[in-house]
Amino acid sequence: MDSRAKEELINRYTRFCFLQGIGDPTSDPVPSSRYGFGWQDQHRLDYCLEYVDPNTHPRALSAGAGEGNELKIMADAGFNPLGTTMNKFNIVAAREKYGVEMLLTDMHFIDVPDTSFDFVYSSHSFEHSMFPLLALVEWSRILRHGGYLFIEYPNVAAPQEQALRSFYHVCNLSVELMTKLASVCGFSLVDHTRFGYEHCPEWTMDRMMFVKSQRPCHNYYGILGIERPEGE
Repeated sequence: MDSRAKEELINRYTRFCFLQGIGDPTSDPVPSSRYGFGWQDQHRLDYCLEYVDPNTHPRALSAGAGEGNELKIMADAGFNPLGTTMNKFNIVAAREKYGVEMLLTDMHFIDVPDTSFDFVYSSHSFEHSMFPLLALVEWSRILRHGGYLFIEYPNVAAPQEQALRSFYHVCNLSVELMTKLASVCGFSLVDHTRFGYEHCPEWTMDRMMFVKSQRPCHNYYGILGIERPEGE
């Protein structure tokens, strides 16, 4: 591998694999573009609006929100959104380009009180987590009872799924395993949809909507060294 290719590999790894704690994404002067597919964000939110009413579930958190374009779409739909990022330049971009706010924090350890949100939204951030159980436990902690969790990630069953070959996609769960993992964190599956975009039909996604309907398994708080949230 020549030096230029190696440099590009390191840059991509630092940017997209930040949850592994390798490199320093907060020093990256380029905000994450979220691929620039604003229409995809609108497509996802339209799906969410079939289940989540911003009038009754206004407090929304987007875990791994890039530079905030999806937060702007959520705000326009009536939510009061907040995003998380590990890139400080995303915070500036979100504020200047979209007028939305973000937290500089790891999505596994979000510095907000218990039950702070009615809706947690994860669009292509979950597959970057090396600790999926910890992410789900944290999202359960910050969601109120009756709150919704939306997750979209690449379909692991697709034989030609290019996304799964990306080395920064470190968490690739089947729908069955995802449902089981979510259930021990207090979530019940509301809907699962598998789809592909017209321009790239072989790149299929799993889109899942959960509701926090029960108490998380107590053992998982102990195993992870997390204090059980008040009221759980």
